[in-house]
Amino acid sequence: MPNILLPNKHVRTKESLLAQSAGILETMRPRSSVAQAWSACKQKYPEYSYPRFVLAMDTLMALGLIEFDGEVLMKLDSYAP
Repeated sequence: MPNILLPNKHVRTKESLLAQSAGILETMRPRSSVAQAWSACKQKYPEYSYPRFVLAMDTLMALGLIEFDGEVLMKLDSYAP
């Protein structure tokens, strides 16, 4: 089974979870609801599925780039656009 997280000779960069997470992070406002973040993601990347979006959110949280506060997703200061 190919690694879906990082690009390699079988997974293109744009198909890797890491690259998709970065793209989603760029579409997010500094503070937004999950629904708003999903809507922005679907407008820019209509090929992404909701489960993939959730994996990207998990990745961004694990990297310390976003935080979930109640019902609000927030970009953290460690992210400098």
